[in-house]
Amino acid sequence: MGGTPAPVRPPGVPTSAQPLLFGCKAGIPRCEDIPPGTYYTAGEWALLPGLTFTLPAGWSSLANEAGELELHRTGDDHNEIMVWRDLVPWLDGRAVVDAPSDPEAWIARLAANPCVKVSEPEPVVLGEWIDLRGGKQNELEALAVWVDVAPEPAYKAAGCPNTGPVVIMSDPMHWESGFTVGGDEASDTFCPCGVVQRFNFASIGYVSHKHLLVVALQSYGPSGDVDAAMASLRTDAQPILDSLVAPAIVVDN
Repeated sequence: MGGTPAPVRPPGVPTSAQPLLFGCKAGIPRCEDIPPGTYYTAGEWALLPGLTFTLPAGWSSLANEAGELELHRTGDDHNEIMVWRDLVPWLDGRAVVDAPSDPEAWIARLAANPCVKVSEPEPVVLGEWIDLRGGKQNELEALAVWVDVAPEPAYKAAGCPNTGPVVIMSDPMHWESGFTVGGDEASDTFCPCGVVQRFNFASIGYVSHKHLLVVALQSYGPSGDVDAAMASLRTDAQPILDSLVAPAIVVDN
């Protein structure tokens, strides 16, 4: 009799992977303390349906929707992994929708923003991507950068926002606003807090249909502790990043 139909398993997703259905947010039991195992983003409004990853014990999700997949250690949402697709730069108060989307050009444009400081790009590998034509998986090469607000006096001289946080990117299809770096993102007046952010940029999909994949690590908290928090997050997040398998077919949802 009836019942809820199982989500469609995209091509290349292993039969051992379980669906992580879209719709995660605070308070949803299935998204809290997710049992360890291999999962794939599933459902009509999931981010990149078919994105596969393996979670150890002790991880939860606050978002699995068309605009974001978020993962954090259970009880610690100040240190998180965020996965996005097809982001565009934010410049002069607007999303630059016609900007190049390949990682090199994206980072170069970001580095040209006088309001932010961008580290030298570091080649890394984010798991693999599926090539259905050859029936194999290949390394998913990416470029990683640290991004922060520009130091004074250059920040002020460039006419940057007085509030501190700088909007650097957006997903105009799915976000109401842009994503910021620097400043007190939680607006906690009782905490002299800071934020450390590392971004990984990769191209996914076939040459004729390329998309941008962004995997961000963010640690937020008391300024004196945030670097140690990021180091801990990177250690715990690395096995998840290593396990990523990007889908060959990117669904425009």
